[in-house]
Amino acid sequence: MPFFALLMCLLSFAGWAEPSEPPPANEIKLVSLYWPPYSGPDLVQQGANIAVARAAFAAVNVELKVSFFPWARTLGLARNLESDFAGYVPEYFADDRAEEFYFSDQIGSGPLGFAKRKDMDFSWSSLDDLTPHRIGVVRGYVNTEEFDQAVRDNVFRAEPVEDDARNLVKLAYRRLDVAVMDENVMRYLALTEAELADYRDQFEMARPYLEVKPLYVCFKKTEQGRLWLEWFNEGLTRINVEAVFKQYLLANLNG
Repeated sequence: MPFFALLMCLLSFAGWAEPSEPPPANEIKLVSLYWPPYSGPDLVQQGANIAVARAAFAAVNVELKVSFFPWARTLGLARNLESDFAGYVPEYFADDRAEEFYFSDQIGSGPLGFAKRKDMDFSWSSLDDLTPHRIGVVRGYVNTEEFDQAVRDNVFRAEPVEDDARNLVKLAYRRLDVAVMDENVMRYLALTEAELADYRDQFEMARPYLEVKPLYVCFKKTEQGRLWLEWFNEGLTRINVEAVFKQYLLANLNG
C-alpha cells in the first residue's frame, strides 16, 4: 500500500475533544536535521518522525513545513525566540532540554548503542568497560544521562564529530573502536553513503544497547509553543503512531 494511502487509512475523524483554544495558525514550521531514516529533506515523507508529525498535524487540520540544517544550527534556530520555527524534531528526552522546550508525546523510538566493525573485538556491560576504547560521538547530541555525564567527566576517550555518517567512515577506516549511534541510522547510512560502498556489510551493533530511546517533537517554551504542544498531542491521539512509524521503517530500511 502506498505510504500516503496508509496514513489516510490510519486517520479517523470523529468524536474527539479538542483543546479549549484554537491552534496558533493553520500552518506550523519546524526545524530538523539530516538523521535518516528519521528525518531528512530527500527521504520519503522527509523521514519516519516527520511522517508521524505531519500525519498528527494533518489530523487537526494544520499543515507542517520542515526546514533542514546541520544539527548545531537546527538547535540554535529552535532556541531563537525570534525565529519562525515553533520547535524542532526529532529529539531524545533530557532534563536540560526540558528546561528549554516542551516535549510532545512520543512519536517513535530507536535503539541507541555502540556501532562497530564486525571484526572488532568489543564487549561491554558497564561504562567502565569503555575506558580503553576510542568512542565516537556527535557533538551536541543527547545520548543517555549516564553516558553523557561520563563524557563530561572524561571517563573515557570520546571523539566528537559533526554527524553520524562521519563516525561510520571513521569506523570503516579503523580510526574509532565504536561509535554511539541509533541502529536504524547505522543501517540506513551503511546502505546509502557513497564513501561506505566497500564497507556496507561490515558494521553491526554491540549488545546490549545503551537504551531504546523514545523520540519527540520539541516546542519552544512560549504561550504559542504550549498551544502547539496541546494541538499536536491531540493530533497524535487521532492516528496510530506506532503503525505509521513501524510501517515507514519496514518500507524504507530494506537494502
